[in-house]
Amino acid sequence: MMEDGGAPGSVIAVSSIAPLPQHESARADRPGTAARVLNWTVFLAFGFFARLWLVGLWIFSDLLGDAFDSWVLPVLGFVLVPWTTLTYAFMWTISSDKVAGWEWGVVVIALLFDWLFWAWSRRVFV
Repeated sequence: MMEDGGAPGSVIAVSSIAPLPQHESARADRPGTAARVLNWTVFLAFGFFARLWLVGLWIFSDLLGDAFDSWVLPVLGFVLVPWTTLTYAFMWTISSDKVAGWEWGVVVIALLFDWLFWAWSRRVFV
């Protein structure tokens, strides 16, 4: 037992002092090192490959210039929704210079992947 320095004769039991709860919960919620490395690898690969393809299309073909009227949408797509931008450009080439019918479904699926990517990265890394 330990004496409290405030009031004479008051005693606090050592067993009543519990460890701070934030220390234990922080360890329980954090993934292990292997899981963190895997999360970062998937995160970087998923975000990197679509952007790499977009840069390749911009350098080696006219696909992005044909699919989009200005440079603003491809740049925003490169930063925010790269898979959607890439899918829209590919769907543009399938039919005669437009995205129509079932092709919009493929573009929407790519948009869902981009949204899931942002939500997953926010959940894992924040």
